[in-house]
Formats: sequence, structure tokens, C-alpha cells
Amino acid sequence: ARVFRVFKMGKYSKGMSLLTNVLLLSAPALKLLCFFSLIGMILFGSMIFFCEQGEWMVTADYPDGAYLRRDVTGTAFEPSPFLSIPTCFWWVIVTQTTVGYGDMFPVTDAGKVVGSICMVSGILVLALPITIIGANFSNEYGRVQSEEKREAMELAAELAEDAARAEVEKALKEAEEKKNRKNGKPANVGRAPSFTFGMGKAMGLGGKSSAQVADGGGVGSTAVTPFELELPSSRTMFESMAPSRVPSMVDESDSEDEDEDVIRMSKVRSDMNRKSSDLQLMIRDYLDEAKVSQRASSAMLDEVNEVLDLLNEEETIHIDSEKVMAMVNMLWYWLRKCDADPAVVTNKRTRELLLKATLDFASSTVGLDMPR
Repeated sequence: ARVFRVFKMGKYSKGMSLLTNVLLLSAPALKLLCFFSLIGMILFGSMIFFCEQGEWMVTADYPDGAYLRRDVTGTAFEPSPFLSIPTCFWWVIVTQTTVGYGDMFPVTDAGKVVGSICMVSGILVLALPITIIGANFSNEYGRVQSEEKREAMELAAELAEDAARAEVEKALKEAEEKKNRKNGKPANVGRAPSFTFGMGKAMGLGGKSSAQVADGGGVGSTAVTPFELELPSSRTMFESMAPSRVPSMVDESDSEDEDEDVIRMSKVRSDMNRKSSDLQLMIRDYLDEAKVSQRASSAMLDEVNEVLDLLNEEETIHIDSEKVMAMVNMLWYWLRKCDADPAVVTNKRTRELLLKATLDFASSTVGLDMPR
């Protein structure tokens, strides 16, 4: 009984599930196969029995009598293996499936004619239902592959969207930090220096107050009042208070433009990945439903992938609008080709939905929700 536990693998194996679904879909073809095989067994089993039954004889080797037929050489007699019509069913199955074990074979001319017809008919009887089973297997396998691709594409789109969102947040944070530095607001505000320390440094006292200078600042030093020191000029004072490095207005403007481009392209990349995933899934679904042809779907997917390849180019700031419009035109061209194809089942609603998905993908390449 433990041997049958192997069938539990079907719950966890995609191959076993695929085979089960194919057999369920092919149940009518399997019934047809069994029916044709049963008819062949009855028909050819009866014919071969009457042709190869032999004659009832009583000989020294068979004193009780037996059905004997001539052997292959035709010089001696041997017992006939075709003892009854049900016994001949085994020979019919072996012959129709072209296995040919050789344990039972005809020797008479009539029996050979029956065997030849049985072999040829077996090929036809098996070929027709097996073709249907093979087609069902191909369709089911393609459906499973499409589902796996869809899951992979959805996962890739989610990962790309998360990465783009993180990149946008990072770019916004960097832009905010640059804006704060431009306005004089430090990113990390610590304890501000005292007024005495700042004035002392500006007056050339080394960060000491006038009282500290008057006290001498150490052992053995001469007391000096701040009025006895040589004060720096106003120009020197303001130069010491000015920052050591001030970027130019042109550099700040260029930096802001670069930040806006990074933010915009990050959102564009996220929108393109999401919209392209929806468009590609719709094209594959239409292919499974015979709403577009195989050739048209391949051409459409190639056009979409060609636009997506623009995101892989280094330092991409804008998506080429001419290539996007070429993609839209080609998809519309193949849609009209599908209308003229009699093997494709399409309608006006199908074209509208696919065209809407195409235009949504095209609009995602320009970032319409971003500021001009």
C-alpha cells in the first residue's frame, strides 16, 4: 500500500499536475481510442481465429486431439496458438500497436492478409486520438509556461517599481539637502558657537574672549587688554566670517536640473516597467485566446522590448519620442493585419483595449505627471 503514496507527488509536482490536466482534457479522445480498439479487437480477433484455427486432429503426439496447423516450413503440423476469439485479442493489441512480440503469428496466406490490415488500421486508430492528446498537451504546456512568465514579469515589475521608488526617494532627499545648504540651513544642526567665541575669532583673538586675553591665557604671560591689540580691518573680519567655498549660481542651477532629471527618469522608469508589463500580459492573453496571431504577437512584443531597451542606455535623460511613435504605429498596423486574418477571432472591443494599453505605455515614457 505504501507504493501508492508516490501518487501524492502530484500535489507538489508541476509535471504531474500537467499530465493530470492533459488526461482530463483528453478524456473524449481516450474514450474514442478505447472504442476503436475494442471494435478492432472483436473484428480482427474473429477473423484471425477462423484463418489460423487449424484442423482438429488426433495424432500420436496428441492422442486426445488438438487443433493443428502447418508450421512455417509447411512440412509439419504444430498446435495453433489461436485457441479462441478472446485469446486472439492479445494478438490484435500487439499487432495494432506494432509491438510484435512474436509469440503468436499467422502462417497461412489468409492470416497474413488479416495481419497486414490489422497493422495498417492500428496506425490510423492510434494516430487520430493521440494527435488530439498531443495538441492538448501542447496547449496546456503553453498555458503553464505563460503563467510562469506572467508571474516572473509581475515579480520583475514589482522589484523594478520598488527600486525606482527608492531611487526617487533618494534623489528627493539629496535635492532637499542641497536646497537646505543653499539657504544656509545645515543638514545636521549642532550647538552653535557662542557670541564671545565668534567675535573673538573674528577679532583675531584665536577664539578667546577679551577677559581671557587680559588674564594672559596662561602662566607667565603678559596681561593685555583688547584695546591694546591691533584690530583687523572690516574687510579682513568679513573675509574670516565668510565660508571657505561658495558654489556659483550656475553650478547650483545645473545641479538642480540634474536632480530633476534623475527624479523624472526614475518615475518614468517605474511607470514604463509597470505599463509594459500590463501590455505584454494582454498580448500574451490575446494570443492564448486566438485574438491575435502568433506572428503579430511576436512583432508586438519585439516593438515593446525595443522601447524598453532605451532604459538600459547609460545617461538616459529622455526617451526618444520617434521610437515610441514608431512602436505605436507598428502595433496598430499588426492589429489591422489581425482583422484581415480569418484564423483570428477579434472584435472592436479587443482593438480598443489593446490600443488603450499601448497608449498608456507610450504616455509613461514622457512622465506626464512631472512638472515642466
